[in-house]
Amino acid sequence: MNRTGILALIFFAVILQVLPFYYSAGSKRMQRAFPDRSPPVMAAAWAADEEQQPDIQWFKDQLKISPKYVEKNEGILGMSWLHFFTMIFLVVFFLGAMVAVYLRNRRTREILASLLREEKDESQG
Repeated sequence: MNRTGILALIFFAVILQVLPFYYSAGSKRMQRAFPDRSPPVMAAAWAADEEQQPDIQWFKDQLKISPKYVEKNEGILGMSWLHFFTMIFLVVFFLGAMVAVYLRNRRTREILASLLREEKDESQG
């Protein structure tokens, strides 16, 4: 895979991670991007979120999740800080792996070129 293909994959991976938060339900961007969705539909979506809060509380009660483990503030782009830093780690690891693959391929080409030069020199001399 060439460098352009790798950059395209990285670009689309980042876009797929960011778009759901960029176009979250009820946002002005969502209303501009999808004007056919009427305000009552968006209001119903918000109401569903509010109705789900007791269910979430019941779930936390059943699992005996302490309030100290529940995040009060959201992180960046609606993700928790743990999820955000995990994604950053994965992206950095992926980029490091791509650099390692590139360096390995470059070194392999150098070794192959030197072997071919030696073989060519031996056959001529």
